[in-house]
Amino acid sequence: MIALRNPDRAARFLAFQNALGVPGLKLSYHASDRKDPGLMRWRPTNQTGDALIFKDAALARARARDMERNNDNVSGALRKISNNVVFRGIFPQAQCKLFDGTPDRIRARIIEKDFRAWSKAVKWKNKQKQTIRRGWMDGGVFVRFFPAPTLQRRGLVPLGIELLEVDHLDQNKNEILASGNIIRKGIEYTPDGFEAAYWLFPEHPGNSGGLLGRTLQSSLRVDAETCLFFTDPERPSQSLPIPWMISVTRGLHNFDEYDNDERLASRLAAKFGIFIINKATAWPGGAGGTGNDLEGNPFAGGGNGEIPDHIGAASIHELPHGREVQIASNPRPGNNHEAYARTSLRRASTGFGMSSASFSNDYTDATMSALRHAIQEERRGYRVQQDLLVDELCDVVWPIWLRYRALFGLGDDRDVEATWALGGWDWIDPYKDAKAAEILIGKRVESRTTFASQRGGDWEDTIVEIGQEEKMIAEHAPAPKEPAHGNNANG
Repeated sequence: MIALRNPDRAARFLAFQNALGVPGLKLSYHASDRKDPGLMRWRPTNQTGDALIFKDAALARARARDMERNNDNVSGALRKISNNVVFRGIFPQAQCKLFDGTPDRIRARIIEKDFRAWSKAVKWKNKQKQTIRRGWMDGGVFVRFFPAPTLQRRGLVPLGIELLEVDHLDQNKNEILASGNIIRKGIEYTPDGFEAAYWLFPEHPGNSGGLLGRTLQSSLRVDAETCLFFTDPERPSQSLPIPWMISVTRGLHNFDEYDNDERLASRLAAKFGIFIINKATAWPGGAGGTGNDLEGNPFAGGGNGEIPDHIGAASIHELPHGREVQIASNPRPGNNHEAYARTSLRRASTGFGMSSASFSNDYTDATMSALRHAIQEERRGYRVQQDLLVDELCDVVWPIWLRYRALFGLGDDRDVEATWALGGWDWIDPYKDAKAAEILIGKRVESRTTFASQRGGDWEDTIVEIGQEEKMIAEHAPAPKEPAHGNNANG
């Protein structure tokens, strides 16, 4: 009827019905098919990132932390990631300049030495590793700065650093303040959207009774100038943290359960079980069961032996007439265990950004070319995490540390910039990689500084060390002089 009166309206109606998935009309995307039996029950919501995280984050963190404690693959992966990202620690290289713009290496070395001494006292390297691990397990971590009189008494820069797990955040706090700031899920924002403060519980809720602890203690305002929130959100609508490994938690848990069952079955199969089967229906000399008469009494002098309670090594036993020994057979693991394990670990390694061989420590089927490609991909992922650690932690700590150093009379350098020495890696194939570096440097495609930094070194420091070595060699172990070759008169 609509088509007869208004064809254009009928066409728009059919297009609208098509968008709703009416039978007979094709959808724009197969992923939105409402008739596919495999997709009918898959109806996720389009809530904001924070809305989804708010109700799921606590349980997700608890499960991730449990796997960190009890799953060997997860524990090993986290250790590999933190070791590769942090290695010996990420430390500053002060960029001090003289009046003419040339590098002031003496002043730079003094600042770096002070930072090294401070870093040992506050366990800087360990905090860097914990920060990366908390990202994978919790989705982030709070880093709070405070004056530390103990460090001042030791003659060090009195800047204390404390890591607080994301459980401290009062996610139930939502308020519009008289200043115009807005508190959303425990994070206070300025009117133009910048983080101004965090509302944190003074005690970890896990130490004060969980939900009951949250109701018994009040959150306190911690200014963003003295606290940073290390996190890496994946959605524009996300401000709350969620474990980076959330996508692999369920699959790894299922595999862990299956693997434990296979281990238990293998233990049971290893037990030496024997069944004694009675195949006789009558005694050769008369009626009755084997070894017993009809009343259940043993035959006198039957001569067919008794059934032993156990079998010892190198022993021979005669069984009663009609009895047969059958050994229980339950070969484990099952035929599909290896394939299932490999598939599960390969999927999990993808979620961690690692190669399957590295994640599972199984290099049996890996070729050299495949391993080389996988290692390069892994290292790109580690570089990304190093950059995140520098941008969100190191670059924030550095000016605060310089300010504390100046305020307490330990130096007057407030505006010194710094680059950060990142942990590098050895070459995969040293000879070929060294030849490639020689060619690229010779063609001026890459610099010596770049290659030194890729291996975790500093080219300027290397040149200074080489100069010192050459000087020591010249003083203490000079090369022997070659004898003079004069003209021979008879020559």
